[in-house]
This record gives sequence, structure tokens and C-alpha cells, in this order.
Amino acid sequence: MTAGGTATGKGSLTAATTTAAGTATYTVYTNSTCTTVLAATGSPSGVAVTNRSVATSAAITIPLAGSVYWRVTYADDANNNAATSACVAQTVAKATPSLTLVVSLTVAPMTIGGSATGLATLSDATATAAGSATYTVYAESTCTTQLSTTNNPSTVTVANRTIPTSAAITIATVGTVYWRATYGGDVNNNSAASSCVGLTVAKTVPGVTLTGTPTVSPMRPGGTAFGTATLSGATGNAGGAATYTVYADNGCATQVVPNQTSVKTVTNGVILASTPLTFSQAGVFYWRVVYAGDASNGGATSACVALTVSATATSALNLVLAPAPVVAGGGVIGTATLSGVTGTAGGSVTYTVFTDNTCTTQVIPNQTSTRTVSNGIVPASASLIFAQAGVRYWKAAYSGDGANPAVAS
Repeated sequence: MTAGGTATGKGSLTAATTTAAGTATYTVYTNSTCTTVLAATGSPSGVAVTNRSVATSAAITIPLAGSVYWRVTYADDANNNAATSACVAQTVAKATPSLTLVVSLTVAPMTIGGSATGLATLSDATATAAGSATYTVYAESTCTTQLSTTNNPSTVTVANRTIPTSAAITIATVGTVYWRATYGGDVNNNSAASSCVGLTVAKTVPGVTLTGTPTVSPMRPGGTAFGTATLSGATGNAGGAATYTVYADNGCATQVVPNQTSVKTVTNGVILASTPLTFSQAGVFYWRVVYAGDASNGGATSACVALTVSATATSALNLVLAPAPVVAGGGVIGTATLSGVTGTAGGSVTYTVFTDNTCTTQVIPNQTSTRTVSNGIVPASASLIFAQAGVRYWKAAYSGDGANPAVAS
């Protein structure tokens, strides 16, 4: 017999008439003199007496552990006096409850740095079970090594067999952790422990954003730019590395040639800015930063971010003729000079002679000379021969290249 269980009593009349009738009452007491009635469901229990046979009592719930005492009294009838039994002791052991545990996530899915709560349920305990219960999170499936984390362990007060939910316990490790609830017991109930309940904790799923910033704006060929990345949704101590890469396409699939990359260390969730990267040509280029992750944080990849490198806008072409003047039948050489272009400017310059001062009508036969530009240097034209006297007009036109716009003298 354990606390919270039930028992029945069976009285027997002796020395009564065979037709003895009336009623009998079973009562349970807390003391051996049967003077203090126990507050128990079903007690007292009145039954009928027929032909000297006393019926069995109703099932009486015994809510306490320890010793209780039963007595049955016969109320008499016309032929028989009343009778009272001795106090009969009954030993009641503590209840042996069981404990089940359910773990609920504060936010699903569970990632490192998140929290969860436990809810334990007592069964087979007395209805008035009290005391305390403790929720603890452990590192292994045997529930022996307690994790050091916020609100671990979490102790709650038990009242009327109800165990409240634990405080939210923060989980600061990746992998599987294990929860256990323990009930400390009380005067009527033994202690109890739940099984170890596993909870899987994943790495964070961070995000990363990227901004490309020219060292000097607007961005021109030969200039440099650096990338600045920001990590979000990672743990405060996130480490590892991030790689900045420049691509030729807006899908960030084809790297520029030669490759432009910069690998930087991540410390406490902060990604260092990239090394300044040089862009030698005009056009639209695309950046991406990739965070590799670490033991607690998953990897992350930014969107492709466009960076526009504008062609040089200040280039100019100056033309000088020699000798000047020249006599009919003599030759003239044009010398053009480029300014405001990149140091690696290429392309070509074409020298052309015209009959009009708007340089729209070429002389006949045409007089032209095309030269290749190397590192911004324009070679002089070939010597062009002028057979007739008069005024002629020259123009030098630069073709431009990937980094420098076309320009004319």
C-alpha cells in the first residue's frame, strides 16, 4: 500500500443473532487510539448489515504515508447491542511516482544561442504532491556533465502534483544536448527522475551584406576599391575567415582575370574590410563576399554587388605639326600628345588631313597615318607630302581603349 492508493475494510460480527441487521461504519484515523479522523476520500464508509453479515467498505483513498488506523462500528438493532472493533493499523509507504519530460523550443529550428523550456509531468504521485523539481541540461546522453549556461539548472515549485515549466535555458553549444527533470519528493512521495531527453542544436544561419567603396570617387581605371562586409545572425564570438572576390558577370560565376581576391579574418562577428583591389579597365564589375563559418556558425554568401568603373573623362589630345610653314612638295609630320589617360593607355591615333577648317572633307588623294598607342605614348605620324600650295587642316583622333575614352584634337 502506497500513499494515494485505496484499501477496503471487512468487519465480522460475532455473538450476534443470526438475523442481526442495521448498519456498520468504517472510519480511518491518524492515531492508534482512533480518535482523530483522517481526511480521506471514502471515509467514513457506511454499509448495511444483513443476517449478521457486515458488507465490505467502499474503497477508501489513503493520502498519507506512514501508519493509519481503521475501526468499524456496528450501530445495533432491536436484538443486538452496538459493537466497536479494535483499532487496526495499516502501514502506508510513500508513493513511487514517475516523471516524463517534454522539451519545447523558444524559436524553431533550434540554433546555438537559442533557448528552450522543459515541462515535466508527475504520474502515480499523490494528488497533493508538493516539493520542488529541477530541470538540468547535460552534455552527454548519460546526463552526468552539466552544461554551464544561463538558467541551468532551473528549479520550480511543485504544488498539487503539478510541475511548472522551467525557465528558458540558453543553449550555447552545437550538437546534441540532453535534458533531465528530477522531482525531490515530499513526505508522501518518493523522488523521481525523467529519462534523458535529447535536443539537437544546429549552427546559426547567418547573413552577410557587402558594400564596395572606391578609394577615390568616381571610380576610374587604375583606381582601387575596397569591400566592407557585415555579418548578421551569428554568435557574438563568431570567428573564421571571409573571402572577397571580384567577378566579370552579375551571377558572380566568372572571376576577373587576373583574379582579384582578398581573404580577411573574422573576430567576434566582425569582418575586416578587404585589401584595396585595383581595377585597370572601365566597365561594371561584381563583388561577392563568402563567410566560411566556424564551429558555431554556418557559412554565408552575400549577394553580387555591382561596382562601376567609369572610363577616364578628362583625356585630351594635342597636335603639333612640323615643319611649319612648308613649301609645296615638302613633307609634314604630326606629333600628338595624350593627356589625362591611364598610364597603360593603348589603342591607336589616326592623323588625317582635310581641306576645310571644320575637318569634314579630306584632301584627295586621302592623306592619313595611323599609329599604335602604347602606355599612353602616341608615335608621330608618317611624313605626309603636300604637292600643292594652300592651307590644309590636320586632325588627330584617338580611338580610346577599355579604360580611356576616344578623343580628338
